[in-house]
Amino acid sequence: ALPEIKQSIHDYADYGVYVYAYVEEDLIKSIQNWEKNQHQYDFSKEALILVEGVVPGIGLAIQALTKENDAVLINTPVYPPFARTFKLNNRKLIENKLMEKNWEFLIDFEVFEKEIVENSEEIVEKVEEAVVNDIAAVPEGFFDKLMYGLNVSIIGIITVFAVLALIMGVLYLFRLYFYDLPNKKKAEESQPKAAPAPAAVKTAAPVTAVASEEDELVPVVIAAAVAAYMETNAPKSKYRIRSFKRI
Repeated sequence: ALPEIKQSIHDYADYGVYVYAYVEEDLIKSIQNWEKNQHQYDFSKEALILVEGVVPGIGLAIQALTKENDAVLINTPVYPPFARTFKLNNRKLIENKLMEKNWEFLIDFEVFEKEIVENSEEIVEKVEEAVVNDIAAVPEGFFDKLMYGLNVSIIGIITVFAVLALIMGVLYLFRLYFYDLPNKKKAEESQPKAAPAPAAVKTAAPVTAVASEEDELVPVVIAAAVAAYMETNAPKSKYRIRSFKRI
């Protein structure tokens, strides 16, 4: 034994009071730390159940995880009380013999897998039989009630979504007519109006005087009269009006 174990036994013997011991918090923390460091497994304090030893612990695991006549595989050679515990609990014991090589015991994984598969078929058959028995034990009309409940649930869900869609539509119309449109109208009215474009100034067309034939004769008549007057009444001059030209 390790020196630490020997010293602990000596200390307990020297204590002198031989009674049942209580589980201390340090023991639980030591177990938790061991599992975390060795196997990276964390568990709470409540998940830990202490038993009197390894053999009673194996017996509890057998009863909790298997049923009578189930196959259980172990590696041999093994501590005899381990194998005896399976037989005492009416389990089918399957031995997977370890290989000895260079003073080491090794697992023959091919044989290991073969034995699992061969004995798993029997387990699968038992499971299938149990499932069939469980289905047969279902009360008559159970599935009809189940389908009716599912249909009612589906209809209820569809109804809820339809009501929600209706409410959303009403809220949208309410906002459109009582909020968006009035605000848009107010925004348009608050914008400054553009000044009207100035009216185009009409320019008068240039007046072109078109002389008629009568207008053209007036200066000629006046000139002829002036010439006649000067010819008869005016003193003789070396300048005479020979002709008139229209300017």
